[in-house]
Amino acid sequence: RERTAALGQASTAACAEKMELGEREAAQRQGGEEHEAARSALEEVEKALVQHFRPLTEAGDESGEAYYASLLPLLKGAGMDESLMSALPSTCAKKTSDRTSFDTMAIEQLGKHLNEKAAALRGAVERGAPAAKERAVAVQAAKEKLEAAKMLQLKSAEDLSAARQAERDAAEALAAAKAELEGSGPALAAARATLAEKTDALENFVAYNVACFDVLRDAKSARAPEAAPAA
Repeated sequence: RERTAALGQASTAACAEKMELGEREAAQRQGGEEHEAARSALEEVEKALVQHFRPLTEAGDESGEAYYASLLPLLKGAGMDESLMSALPSTCAKKTSDRTSFDTMAIEQLGKHLNEKAAALRGAVERGAPAAKERAVAVQAAKEKLEAAKMLQLKSAEDLSAARQAERDAAEALAAAKAELEGSGPALAAARATLAEKTDALENFVAYNVACFDVLRDAKSARAPEAAPAA
């Protein structure tokens, strides 16, 4: 029973460690996906600042409408001021020489927003590196604990199997001993009968010879005075 209980406990522990490893791996995957998303978003914003925002500020006699259109996907849901968002399409469509001070301010706010977004993403990427390392360490530790739990489970199973085999061997040996004892019963009875017979014969022999000895001894004692010489 002890070995059965030990196997049950080892199996429960192995199951728990397997679940723990699954959770750690899920956290690692999720964290990796989030880190990769932040890195990808950072690259996109940095690329947009160089390829679209800078030319927008230096449009010259060109319309910056195409540059603004390329930046627009980065601004959706960004929490920018609604009046600023409403003004940007017409502001960016103007040539540099036609922009008012308000237009210049609007474009500067756009650049500030994009740079702040890049800084936030950069911070997330930088923080994500050590966090990813921690998750990898946690996964490795969980794998080692699971392996140890599996080894204990295997040993417990082997111990239980050996104990059951020992029980079977003992039962077989007991059965063989009982069979041998039952088989030797008639021979033992015959031996006991022979011993009793020989014992009786020996006792009769001794009794007979002792009796004969007593008779001879008594007869000799009776003749002894007759044989004595005359005075």
